[in-house]
Amino acid sequence: MDYDVHRPLIAKVLLRFLHQHHRESGLIVVAWARPVAGYFSFMSLAIPLCDGHPVHPTRLMHYALNLYQDHISMPAWAGTRKQPKLSAGRVLNLDELHAWFRRRLEIGKLLTEFAGEIVEWRRSYTDAEAEAYLLTWEVMGAIASQRRFLHTYGMSEYGDGDVPDGAEERLCGRHPCQGLHCVDQTGLWFVDTGWARLPSGDWIDLRNLFAAGQLADEVAAHLLTEAQRWFA
Repeated sequence: MDYDVHRPLIAKVLLRFLHQHHRESGLIVVAWARPVAGYFSFMSLAIPLCDGHPVHPTRLMHYALNLYQDHISMPAWAGTRKQPKLSAGRVLNLDELHAWFRRRLEIGKLLTEFAGEIVEWRRSYTDAEAEAYLLTWEVMGAIASQRRFLHTYGMSEYGDGDVPDGAEERLCGRHPCQGLHCVDQTGLWFVDTGWARLPSGDWIDLRNLFAAGQLADEVAAHLLTEAQRWFA
């Protein structure tokens, strides 16, 4: 069986974990790559910076917090444990895949290690900030579900170039390596405070689109269409 059929569900699984843990524990996703593969890794906004830079996922290899962007498995370099691949005789639904990852990911252990930092971080984080983060990832998740790779700025093993114009002010103090993301081969950038940047350089306030009644899939389709039009 070609288990790539499960790929569109990976981002939906991520979103379930984010909706469960982001507001209370600062759980975030970092999307990054090595030359051989693309990954999603769970982190927390409450983890202190190291020399002014967010901790890279490979610094937390003692926990299973990583999964591939394009197939259902967990990389072998994540800790010393042999990480499993999906083994099933049929296509699994979203609930089943979420349960599969929930049994294997060690998000709870990460949040327990940084419980004190999370309490302190939570005092200054607002519901509006959490809502903007989640709706941004709803849109990025919808794009990733269409077999597009995502990358968080500065986290991959190759350069990302300059931070796009207008991104710094929209990051609202967040480090680019936590809150600035691009979509491969589209020219689209996202700041997870609720913004998307088109290849034209125009910034779109995603909160306005959601307030107008658009769904994440509709917003994602609109942004991809605009990006394709720019390169046509």
